[in-house]
Amino acid sequence: MTIESTRGLPLFVTIAARPLVTVENYAKWYDLWLVLAFENEVLPISFSNLEPTAARLDEAAYCDHTPNPGVVAAYAVKRGWHVDPEAMKEMLERWRGR
Repeated sequence: MTIESTRGLPLFVTIAARPLVTVENYAKWYDLWLVLAFENEVLPISFSNLEPTAARLDEAAYCDHTPNPGVVAAYAVKRGWHVDPEAMKEMLERWRGR
């Protein structure tokens, strides 16, 4: 079963852990996505929500439609959330290429 964002785009969801932070399988990202439960409820997470975590790490929160993977990981860990590994791989590739 494919889990989609509220924009109707497929999300990277490759593990069963919940809550799960992920991104859309799409060329440009405008938000992160939180898959809340096994019923696959999804909520957007604005990149601006990463800014307090980024400030503590002295890092940029995002750049050109790409969230900073290290900031996303710290943001998720602080909340007890998981980050989808395939989503993280995509974020790392895009962050390095920005």
